[in-house]
Amino acid sequence: IIEDLSELFDILEVYEITWDKEYFTKNLSRFYGEKLPVPHLYKRWYSGNFYQRTSYKERQCGNGPFTLVIIRDNNPIYNQHDTSKGLSRVNINIFDAKEKYRRWTGGGHLIHTTNDIRESRHDLALLLGETYEHLIQELKNNWDGEIKYITQNIVGYDGWDDLNHLLIILNETVNYVVLRNFEGFPESYISSEHGDIDILTDKYNEIICVSNAIPVFHSKYRVHHYVNIGEEKVYFDFRFIGDNYYDKKWQFNILKNKLKYKNLFIPANEDHFFSLLYHGLIHKKYITSDYIIKLNELSQTLFQKKIFVNNINKIETLNRKLFGYLKQKSYKMTIPEDFSVYINDHYSDSKKIKSSLIRISYEYYIKCRKYLRFIKFKNTREILINFYSRRVENCKSLFWLISHYYKFKRRLINENYLEKICVFSFFLWHSGSYYFNGLRKTNNQKVFIKTDFFFGLLKNEITISRYLKSKSFKYQFFPKLINETMIAPFDYAVYNYINGVTLDKIALKRFKKNQKYMIYDQLLYIVKELNKNKLIHRDIVPRNILITKNEKNNKIEVYLIDWLFCVSLNKNVQLLELPFEGINKEILKNLGEAYRQGEYLWDDAYSMLQIFLEFKDYGEEVDEYILELTLLIGKLNYCFS
Repeated sequence: IIEDLSELFDILEVYEITWDKEYFTKNLSRFYGEKLPVPHLYKRWYSGNFYQRTSYKERQCGNGPFTLVIIRDNNPIYNQHDTSKGLSRVNINIFDAKEKYRRWTGGGHLIHTTNDIRESRHDLALLLGETYEHLIQELKNNWDGEIKYITQNIVGYDGWDDLNHLLIILNETVNYVVLRNFEGFPESYISSEHGDIDILTDKYNEIICVSNAIPVFHSKYRVHHYVNIGEEKVYFDFRFIGDNYYDKKWQFNILKNKLKYKNLFIPANEDHFFSLLYHGLIHKKYITSDYIIKLNELSQTLFQKKIFVNNINKIETLNRKLFGYLKQKSYKMTIPEDFSVYINDHYSDSKKIKSSLIRISYEYYIKCRKYLRFIKFKNTREILINFYSRRVENCKSLFWLISHYYKFKRRLINENYLEKICVFSFFLWHSGSYYFNGLRKTNNQKVFIKTDFFFGLLKNEITISRYLKSKSFKYQFFPKLINETMIAPFDYAVYNYINGVTLDKIALKRFKKNQKYMIYDQLLYIVKELNKNKLIHRDIVPRNILITKNEKNNKIEVYLIDWLFCVSLNKNVQLLELPFEGINKEILKNLGEAYRQGEYLWDDAYSMLQIFLEFKDYGEEVDEYILELTLLIGKLNYCFS
């Protein structure tokens, strides 16, 4: 065969390649871009190879060394021809030679050739790990007659050196674009900061095989994979033409109009802008500040003007911009096959599209799991630990009540001219924070008393109350401090009693529309004022927000309570912090619960945003507030160190 090839073409190089037998089957699958079929059980039984789970291809070709011949055709003739993949445009000279050599070797598929330059790029990159252009430069002269022996698997079989290494091979083998967040790639990519890499391709199975990607979820409805790069797992979402992530026609045009950026392919400016806008509006519950910034930059390039400003934006304006473009291009809004992709039903067009029965069932399952997670899905051990921890706290509180309550009550009466003191919400007592009610003798005003016998942070509440009292606010969102005593072991503070209900115990649907907006406005106002005064509450959760109705003017008032763990970046407000030791580590780790930004990381705008997202889940119209809070995220946060 080599002798015949030398008469027809220029032979540039000849290799004998050996693959590890344990990787041979996987190497074949990655080379051909699909999982090669394995004979059925009964066929393996009759052939006497019941336990041999090898593909037809491997059974025919074996798993020993094979010969690679690189040739040059100086007079190529391209034409349409039937192939195993259907009618394709091929180099007739090469194709005819392949058919001849297959006949020489008894038929079958013992001989493989590339049909065009694109396939040559693909095969050479995988077999040798080199680009087509590099090999052209290296192999300028004809073969010297010596066979080169190589022992190596398909490139990337055990992972990739770095992201650039992977991108070089992808550029040679598949048609793709990185959809977004590619700035700084590949040199400065950090998985913990950039998150998943979103790729669009026209050959889903092939890009998975080439990249040696491993699925995170074993479900045909999920496209989330990871690839071993360096010493870490880098996560990818592989979108493909026809998966309804975007309109199929739009996906095709994104790939058709792609641009080369550094060492990767990205969408053209117009596709990049509108696909990012679509993703931010349709695939997200709310459009985030980093999207706003990036869209501003792209808008400046594309339209020579910015379309956003850094304050509350009407979502409808962005909506009209997007759907005007979709209508102009005859693109449709689609429901992705990937169930994990969120669809924002705020937009009317999304309600006109029919979801598949499978997706509807999946979404119903997720909603049921969300509402029943405590009963059915929450870890039993965690439930028991929480239950018994609370009972221990109750026992400790009861012991204090029996031992010290009378003495403490007498002190409150003498120091504050109080009467009718009684225990308040005993089962909420915890960690030295005990609560009482009473009346002032002077004006019969109801008061709330709070202690702190454990953390020693009551001073923070007092400092904050004094500082905020010295400021002028549109809404008074903090309890009014009447008196305090900071003499161990009975530190306490006395506040005006607020007759309200915590946010976690109210149903917004019972409020009138104007009352709801009073609540929303004040919640947003609280975060803005905290940022303005460089204070971070760190424990903004629904149970720390009190909603009350002012009997004098019939207006709704919102209060933020429990300032023990507040921290200050304001030089004029000096606050205490818990030492990072012992049980304090666990307390700080869980401070803010599911509403915190991360472990030991707090951002009040982020916490309030989570509350508004819960409002949205219940059907409330809070998009403008969500957008404004999104723009505030990152402007003032605190990371424990």
